[in-house]
Amino acid sequence: MKKETYIKKQAGWLTAGQIDRRQFIMSALAAGVALPSALSMADKAMGHSCSRKLGGTASLVTISLSVDYIGGARIGQWLAVDSEVLKTGSTICFVQCAVTADNDIIARANATFRAVKRK
Repeated sequence: MKKETYIKKQAGWLTAGQIDRRQFIMSALAAGVALPSALSMADKAMGHSCSRKLGGTASLVTISLSVDYIGGARIGQWLAVDSEVLKTGSTICFVQCAVTADNDIIARANATFRAVKRK
């Protein structure tokens, strides 16, 4: 993935990047789509959103991650993850996101993160 971009939104973050050939080869499925790249990017983007919402004071560990694949992505397409923090507590953060490839939705995801205070 080329350098990712983070854009602040009211309830979360929009993360975007372009699929490059190296990542496509590493994550390609038989159908030739880069879905694992979308999963990795969604997990990272949702964690980033939770971290920002918690003030960047804690490290986050993914407790659960659920993904529904709707479509695929190809080399050169612009992937964007639009995440929204649903609720935070002192140690738990709930977040959801939509993953698009050139503005076409390819996946949706939900995650729960555990916040661990940094030493």
